[in-house]
Amino acid sequence: MPDHWTVLDLEPATCAGWVDHFLAQHALDLPGIEWARAGDVLRLMIEQHQQAGVLFAAVLGTRAPTADGLVAAGLALAWQELAGMDLAELEEFCRQDEPGPGEDLSAREVSRVRLRHGEALRVRSRQSAPIPLTPSRRPVAIVQHLLLVPGSPWLGVFSLTTPHVDRAEEYADLADRVARSLVLLDDSGQPLATY
Repeated sequence: MPDHWTVLDLEPATCAGWVDHFLAQHALDLPGIEWARAGDVLRLMIEQHQQAGVLFAAVLGTRAPTADGLVAAGLALAWQELAGMDLAELEEFCRQDEPGPGEDLSAREVSRVRLRHGEALRVRSRQSAPIPLTPSRRPVAIVQHLLLVPGSPWLGVFSLTTPHVDRAEEYADLADRVARSLVLLDDSGQPLATY
């Protein structure tokens, strides 16, 4: 993981302790009501990752005057079963898929990139995402790397999301570096072939 990023504890038995530790590191300047809200926001984020089947997640924590600003960006890795679709079909799907909330479809960028284990898709977009525990929304920049796992029906989805749309290029470069560093293992724990 890049420096200053914190891996989320997605285990139900221990994630409460992770929230307390994260708050102790990043929420020292928050007033009491915002401290409590920050804990609620972090617990909700963990719950949403668990429900979505995310296997790995990390956040870039920062000190901020409100609970909404504690997480500057988030990384997540998940797997989806995707039998019967090759990279060209997946690319076309990504180009034509319905726009997300607040997304301008004409501004979506879909390109092919080479990762350690083969060719992948890189999808960049700007959407509108809910501000946790409020009725409001805010713009976010999203970068996804989609990799068909060789010899399997699985699709690896690596995502970076940030509300700092003014720094979208910087975060996109970071997402690219992390995606290029990913190592996929086979059932015996050995790295898959590289290309």
